[in-house]
Amino acid sequence: MHHTKVYGTTVREPRGGICKYDELKRYTRYIIEVYAVYNNKKVTQGSTFRGQTKPGVPDKVQQLKVHLIKHNVIRVTCSPPVGGFKGPKKVYIIRLIGDREVEETDECQFEIGDLSYLTSYTVQVVAFNGMFESEAETRNVSTHYDDKTLSGILIFILIILIIILVALRLSVFIKKRKKSKTVTKEEIQLTSTAKAYI
Repeated sequence: MHHTKVYGTTVREPRGGICKYDELKRYTRYIIEVYAVYNNKKVTQGSTFRGQTKPGVPDKVQQLKVHLIKHNVIRVTCSPPVGGFKGPKKVYIIRLIGDREVEETDECQFEIGDLSYLTSYTVQVVAFNGMFESEAETRNVSTHYDDKTLSGILIFILIILIIILVALRLSVFIKKRKKSKTVTKEEIQLTSTAKAYI
């Protein structure tokens, strides 16, 4: 455990002195020793007691990263606030702006799936200590197309094109057959007429 000595100043009041120190860390336990000093020397045994400062607002999370790991699945990671959570809890809250508050966990590792395809999201992460939330750290991410749906659409279009091509070929074939039958009838008539004159 790391020990640091801090010194406060005494404020004189009619009933005695009050020692104040304004630069203590939030939600931190301290061992406090109070004693009298004369000519920069400790002149009394003093009193020792333990105390804890009140919770404060946590700093922002650090190194927030958002990665697209599948077409509609993202992974979010971050590091704890530099000054700690400054409160009784250590919770990370992730939000997709305009969509949903995803979850709270004690580790900054989130995997969020079932997102809409080809959609831009703003991801926010805050540190929460049970009383106060930090300022949000924000990143943007966009999902990709749905490859299964796209494959299905392409197969459907290909089938339609094949049907159209087959129909066109069939209609051309039918027209040629009709034309061929008409020519044959005319030839038969001409032949039979020619025979009649012989």
